[in-house]
Amino acid sequence: MLILWPTEHDDTIALFPVEPPDGVKHWPEIKRQRAFLNELAMVAPHVFAFAIPNAGKRNPRLAKLEGITAGVFDLALCWGAGNTAWCEWKGYTAAGCAGVLSKEQKEWGNRMTRLGHHCAAFFTPAACFEWLREIGVPMNRLVERKDFRQKKKPGER
Repeated sequence: MLILWPTEHDDTIALFPVEPPDGVKHWPEIKRQRAFLNELAMVAPHVFAFAIPNAGKRNPRLAKLEGITAGVFDLALCWGAGNTAWCEWKGYTAAGCAGVLSKEQKEWGNRMTRLGHHCAAFFTPAACFEWLREIGVPMNRLVERKDFRQKKKPGER
């Protein structure tokens, strides 16, 4: 069960589930998201998942011309009969601080939630799969609560 977790010091409250930080500081956001996508391909191959590039950080001028919207979540998931879900992934900074939702991400997620879309933010693939089951995404098999993390290599932080 996900909870509404305090996400930042602003007045915007997320109206969608936000997983609290998991304390696993050595597992970067991109590897968390990749672990989720790898498992999704096995348990729900009929779900079309794609990443939303954040070009705004790389080239703000180009992003504006392309119509990039601040706050759009990391992954979109689509499955039968027009169903969609939007997933935001968080990890930890090099300094060991947990990622937080920006005001723009909360506003975007809230807007999509009000439009009837499924939205949530995660630190762990296991929590994301639990949420996907709750919202009715059909899966070939039950994803057990397992450790998706890659093992640390000697000397790795």
